[in-house]
Amino acid sequence: MTQQNLNSVDFVETHAEPFVVIHPLDDTPEQKRNGSDLGLIKMGKGVKLVLCVLRIYLFLVIGLAGYRLVEVMIMHR
Repeated sequence: MTQQNLNSVDFVETHAEPFVVIHPLDDTPEQKRNGSDLGLIKMGKGVKLVLCVLRIYLFLVIGLAGYRLVEVMIMHR
């Protein structure tokens, strides 16, 4: 590139329009997608396994929190 191409005057002439920022609350509402026509998501065996492991982990953590809650309640009687 030459110095002519890097001139800031050229940049101002080609980008003369100001940038307008519109807040999402002030913008017009857009058409929302209807989720009922999308169908089911196909899950592989790996995804199903991971979801089962996460479900077991969630039950385990809730059980441990419940056990700790009961333990604290018994100690502070």
